[in-house]
Amino acid sequence: MLVTQTERLLFFKYQKEDLGIYQQLMRNPKVSKYITGQPPTQEQSKNRFEHILSLNKTYNSFGFFKVVEKKTDTPIGLAKLVGTDENQAELGYAVQPNYWNKGFGSEITKGLIDFTKSATTLTSLLAIVQPQNQVSINLLQKFGFQFSHPIPDPKGIEQLVSAYILAI
Repeated sequence: MLVTQTERLLFFKYQKEDLGIYQQLMRNPKVSKYITGQPPTQEQSKNRFEHILSLNKTYNSFGFFKVVEKKTDTPIGLAKLVGTDENQAELGYAVQPNYWNKGFGSEITKGLIDFTKSATTLTSLLAIVQPQNQVSINLLQKFGFQFSHPIPDPKGIEQLVSAYILAI
């Protein structure tokens, strides 16, 4: 199901048949470095994907999205917009390394922000970032996200991760 789009990208909710695409992305060590610390096993990524499918059924407009380049019809990454409470959702993204440094991270982020503003009643977006991931921190700050506070790392990679907030 197409949820939203940008100039170059389409955002589809993940479906059962997208498991291989998801695993190819998340099992890449360069991609998973700041997300899970290391690539998940085949079984771990399958279990995580089943959880994603469950979330996607729970939320109408929110969830995890397969991001596809319009021009080539190629999956290039994922986007995440998951509610944390009735006023806020967590924004997240990951892009295949061969698409890095081409503006796709920015386009995904802007697409999610624009979608949130036009299609939801949320008042803020949250992004959780490893403190060493300066590229993502810079990207978030470019769109107005501001450091809010450190929080315990839910994935156990670091002691603390950084929460960034954008008021909508």
